[in-house]
Amino acid sequence: MSKRKIDYRAFVLCWVAVLCCVQFCSSYSVLTVSRSWTTAYKALRRPNNLVRWAKKSSVDDVPSTAPAKAEFSRTVHLSKVPRSKPVSCRLIAKETERRALSERFHLGELTYLAANVTLSRQPPSSVLIQGNIIAHVSYTYENPDILSEPFETILLNNYDSGAERIAFEDAKDCDDEVAADGNIDVGEIVGEYLSLIS
Repeated sequence: MSKRKIDYRAFVLCWVAVLCCVQFCSSYSVLTVSRSWTTAYKALRRPNNLVRWAKKSSVDDVPSTAPAKAEFSRTVHLSKVPRSKPVSCRLIAKETERRALSERFHLGELTYLAANVTLSRQPPSSVLIQGNIIAHVSYTYENPDILSEPFETILLNNYDSGAERIAFEDAKDCDDEVAADGNIDVGEIVGEYLSLIS
C-alpha cells in the first residue's frame, strides 16, 4: 500500500512538472510574440510607419503578401512626373480587380474602389505620393461600409534624381523606392493602404 502511494505521488509530481513546463513555455512564447509585434501594433496606428516597418524588416519577421503580379496595377513612369509641378490621376478598380484584392487581403465584398492620387517630386531624391481612397466593403448582407481615408507615402528615387545613390536602408523618411525601370505602381500602393484601413 505504501509503495502504491509513493508511485501515485511520483506520478502526480511528474504531471505537475510537465504542466509547469508547458505553462512556462506558453508564457514565454506569448511574451516573445507580444514583444515582437509591439512595433507592428504601434505602426498600425500610422499606416506610413507600418509600410516602412514591413519593408525594412526581415522576411522571417514579416511574410510578404505581395503577389507575383499586382491585382490592381496602375503604373506611372517617373518621366511623366515633371520636377516643376505635381501630377494627379484617378484610379477606379474593375470588378475582377476588386475580387482579387478581397481574396488577397481577406476583405469582405469589395463593391467599389477608387482613389485620387497626386505624385510630386521632392528634392533631392524622393517622390511624394498623396491621395484619398474611397471603398465600399460589405461583410454581411447589410449596407456596405463606406471608407474614405487619406494616405501619404514617400518613395526613394534613385532612378533619375541626379544625386548620389542612397541605400534604401539609409533613407529613413522613405517607405519604399521607385522601381529600377522608373515605374511607380500607384494601384499597388492603393491596394496596400486599403488593407490597412479595412
